[in-house]
Amino acid sequence: MDINGSSRSQLKTYFIKHAIPSEGEFSELIDGMLNQRDDRIIKPPDGPLSLEAAGDAASRRQVLHLYESFDDANPTWVLTMNPRSTVSDPATAKRGLSIDDASGVSRLFVDHATGQVGIGTLEPQAALHVDGDIICSGRLIPAPPETGQWEAISLTTPKFSWIETYYNLSRPQPSAFKDPVGVVHLRGYIGASSSIGPGEVIGTLPAGHWPDNTLRIVVFTHHNGHDDITIQNDGQIMSGHNLHQDGFTLDGISFPVGIPMSAET
Repeated sequence: MDINGSSRSQLKTYFIKHAIPSEGEFSELIDGMLNQRDDRIIKPPDGPLSLEAAGDAASRRQVLHLYESFDDANPTWVLTMNPRSTVSDPATAKRGLSIDDASGVSRLFVDHATGQVGIGTLEPQAALHVDGDIICSGRLIPAPPETGQWEAISLTTPKFSWIETYYNLSRPQPSAFKDPVGVVHLRGYIGASSSIGPGEVIGTLPAGHWPDNTLRIVVFTHHNGHDDITIQNDGQIMSGHNLHQDGFTLDGISFPVGIPMSAET
């Protein structure tokens, strides 16, 4: 990248004591400064830094070039607002925010109309659309629905009951939902009318929602802050330690059911 104009140290020599700067030297000083109107970069006193994209509607509308070194012929990354799926073809442009590589290929794109994100594509068909392989070190767990398809958890009576209102908030009945990929999600708040001892059966999950192996899970309680429960592979929910006369939430508990795991999964 060519950098025109003199350095600051050179400009200062034009204005040393007794020097008479020429018209050309004044012009060089002015041209070395940013001008809001000409350079389309503005910083209002009470607002953020604002940049206007370069080019017309048929261009890639480039906003920012990022260089590892100004000695490089091209920027490493370019922020654009009208990227193209075929860099040389203006007809393939798509309005949105894009991070392009040095060759102009979009690597990350946010569609202006939908807000959907595309990686490797300018035509995202979902909230996140990846055109290529994905490696995930954890599980992808779909969010459970707010209503419908939940099945009630059977509680041991009369000691255990559903606490419908907790801290003035409405709580759903203790229930379980199994999503399309075989992950079970739990919700609801359970209370007890007397002290809960270790290994006491609290309730039973509906059939088809049982874990493959016994799980030990930390839960949040009303008085003690947290304790633990176990969920048996026969669906029984049991107290782990001493929950006392307390209530606890099942919200946020999820586990896979019948999903084969291997070293290649």
